[in-house]
Amino acid sequence: MPCPNSLWNYLNSTNKCYYLRLERLSWYDSLIACQNLTPGATLVSIHSLYENQQLIGQGWQGMENASE
Repeated sequence: MPCPNSLWNYLNSTNKCYYLRLERLSWYDSLIACQNLTPGATLVSIHSLYENQQLIGQGWQGMENASE
């Protein structure tokens, strides 16, 4: 699966592309910003411990949950 461009990271283990934006936004503003990146983009939704570990391995430890 090719990613939209070189700013995205592809993980073979999940067969998905990920884009990390460091700007602090509300959940809703983050969703809109994500959807504006490329057709079909949405916020990450982690469905397993394995996927979570893969993202942590890519340096995504600092993500916050939607309740903050």
